[in-house]
Amino acid sequence: MSTPTKERIKQAAFSYFALQGYEATSLTQIASRVGIKKPSLYAFFPSKEALFFEVYNEVVDEYRDLMEWLLCKAEKEEVEPALFLLFKEYIIYFAKNPELSSFWNRVLLFPPTQLKERIYNHLTEIEGEFSKRIAAIFDKGRRQGIIRQSALKDLNCSYRCVREGLLMLLLLNPGQDGQIIDRIWQDYWLGIRDR
Repeated sequence: MSTPTKERIKQAAFSYFALQGYEATSLTQIASRVGIKKPSLYAFFPSKEALFFEVYNEVVDEYRDLMEWLLCKAEKEEVEPALFLLFKEYIIYFAKNPELSSFWNRVLLFPPTQLKERIYNHLTEIEGEFSKRIAAIFDKGRRQGIIRQSALKDLNCSYRCVREGLLMLLLLNPGQDGQIIDRIWQDYWLGIRDR
């Protein structure tokens, strides 16, 4: 059974937005990849912006589902295994999906100028909830004397920086040793532990 035209349009748009960004992508390119003429796109999407937000919202929903699933698993664990699970599974998921990672990098680092504020406000709201739940794990570790008494926002920030940096390393060097996540985690964990 063939994929409906609307889905093929979204798949093509996703690939172009990931590869070259919103502003460098034209509706003509998308239509050409799908095998239709540009005016036919308007039967499905009134504008490039509408198409972008349909793709973006699906990507965000997938991310929200991933994080909800990971957090529900992590919140049943002790502090260190919980933080490691969130760290490792997030990295593995995005490292195995380089096109998805590229889409996110384009959206976060080079957002469409006229859509930047809308995107950032939306993502700040979504990330805010996840950050609170991750901070609660750090706070539990502080209260148990497992994690040193640093500010929660600093712990959260360092965690994200190490996670995103390692993910970028794996995206740029896909042939990296599979154990690197575990080794980097050990260095990070030794750094935040209460001594």
